[in-house]
Amino acid sequence: MVYCKICEANTKTIVAHKTLVSYFRCIECGFIFLDEQYIISSNKEKQHYEKHNNSFECTGYVKMFTTFIQKAIDPYLFNI
Repeated sequence: MVYCKICEANTKTIVAHKTLVSYFRCIECGFIFLDEQYIISSNKEKQHYEKHNNSFECTGYVKMFTTFIQKAIDPYLFNI
C-alpha cells in the first residue's frame, strides 16, 4: 500500500491509459502524486533542461506559455 505524502492516508492507484504511468490518489485529501519509479534524478532533469533554449527568441518556448496562459489563466481573470 502506498500512503499519501500529505496526510498519510491510503491511496488508490490511477494508471494513465496512454502512457501507462502510475499515479496515486489519496482517498482522504485527494492529493495526486506520481509513482516514484517514474521520477527522474535531479541530474537527469538538469541534463534534459540544459538542451533547451528557453528565451523569448525561441518561438516554441513562447508559444508553450502563450497557450498555457490562454487556457489556464485567461478564463479566470474576471474573478480577480
